[in-house]
Amino acid sequence: MPLSFIGGLLIIILAFVLFSVRREESRIRAEKMPRGKVEKYWGGAERRRHVRFDALLDVRYTMKKGSSANNAKSKDISKSGVRLLVDKKLEQGAILYIDVLQGGQAAPISLEGIVVWCNEAKDKPPDTDKRLFHAGIELTMIADGSRQVFTDLISSLGEGQKANRVPDGRPLST
Repeated sequence: MPLSFIGGLLIIILAFVLFSVRREESRIRAEKMPRGKVEKYWGGAERRRHVRFDALLDVRYTMKKGSSANNAKSKDISKSGVRLLVDKKLEQGAILYIDVLQGGQAAPISLEGIVVWCNEAKDKPPDTDKRLFHAGIELTMIADGSRQVFTDLISSLGEGQKANRVPDGRPLST
């Protein structure tokens, strides 16, 4: 046999051995890697300070007092925040002046909040081709004349959804 053939065969055997050793080291490393379960960290209980309630409410908001108003819908609301469905990407940290429209002759509920996050909506209505965004708003102020009306609104939403939720606000499993 020629020497080059034997050298080539040895290189192939060495490559196979190195490949096998590397694969075994990877398997051992993966077995030793610490693993945790999500339920150890978060058991599914609501971690927010206040329970959120699904609420599709008509909302009007402005970025500055006196500027033109934009229409939006709320997706959910709590005592400390609201998630809006808007047609513009809102800057994190921006201050919003929000009027929750009650319909009829009732005055709107006036709120002030700060944009905490804003992400593109994946669940936009099928009848629109506009880009829509979900914006999380942390409420920083409720106008004095709106405070009791806002509290009553949250209470009524809580009563309406109480049958579908366990005490910490999670939906009942079916």
